[in-house]
Amino acid sequence: MIDAGAVAGSPVTVTKTLVIMPCAVRTLVPDTLEANTLTTADCGAPHRAGSFARVYSVTASTGDALDVQLSASFDAYLIVTNGAGSVLASNNDCSVSTTTACIRNVVVPASGVRIEATTFVAGATGTFSLLVTKPQPPAGPILLSQRKANGSTVIGVDSTTDESTVVLRADTLRDPNPRDTLRLQIERTRPAGRGGHDHAHRFD
Repeated sequence: MIDAGAVAGSPVTVTKTLVIMPCAVRTLVPDTLEANTLTTADCGAPHRAGSFARVYSVTASTGDALDVQLSASFDAYLIVTNGAGSVLASNNDCSVSTTTACIRNVVVPASGVRIEATTFVAGATGTFSLLVTKPQPPAGPILLSQRKANGSTVIGVDSTTDESTVVLRADTLRDPNPRDTLRLQIERTRPAGRGGHDHAHRFD
């Protein structure tokens, strides 16, 4: 209502409609660092009452696996949803530091995936960096060798041994993804004509 005192026609009632707009969704490309600032001008976090947020849609294909990390000057809170807004995973702390949150091995559903970069403490603001990565395959083993039971005598490729024990070795295995566990798989095949079957043995 607007009241202009003794002016003719006063007071006048003005009808207003308040429309609450959803968060703007920004596009984020995997393996590209997003460095920005969360302010009071940002939208309210869809899944974190009282907190501000920035929402990102990740460019990825259905079935892709993603790792997400949010580092900030505030107590970071990370929420991953599908394209319909249903929460897939969330995390407050992924290390000793409360300013970093991370979620690993998120499988992208058919509806896509969205990320809410938000705060654990309501109303907090500050700078942040958001990184989405696709886990990288490990490098193939190097310095492969097959040896006799003493561990030192090398058995050549396509050669035979007169011992019942064989030592199989791979000197180096590398995985670029932190905290992943690697396994070396070795296949032993019996010579043709002996009625045998292939056997696979796994060693951690």
